[in-house]
Amino acid sequence: ADTIDMAEDRERFDELLERSGIKRPKGHTIMTTEEALTAARDLGYPVLMRPSYVLGGQNMIIAYCDEDIQEYMAIILSHKQDNPVLIDTTATRTLRSTWPSSSPTSRITRC
Repeated sequence: ADTIDMAEDRERFDELLERSGIKRPKGHTIMTTEEALTAARDLGYPVLMRPSYVLGGQNMIIAYCDEDIQEYMAIILSHKQDNPVLIDTTATRTLRSTWPSSSPTSRITRC
């Protein structure tokens, strides 16, 4: 149980990664819609959102704009979520920023 908690608790996991010299995407732990919007704007869209303590990516989304955050948080908070929601930068953001705009695989998403 402690190993699962270490993997899911953002602060404990960050300590483990730091001790091991492993880098990871920037992220925030949030509990409210306001915190989620602030975190997403700080990280830059798109962001990966998921409740903590879930298996296999259950209830995970990629949010592309404020409206996505608001809709997701309304659903999560309607279930009386006791654990925080995790918000991280995404590989999609990194890849999109490095691809030339003329690339046939590039896609611009607007909300």
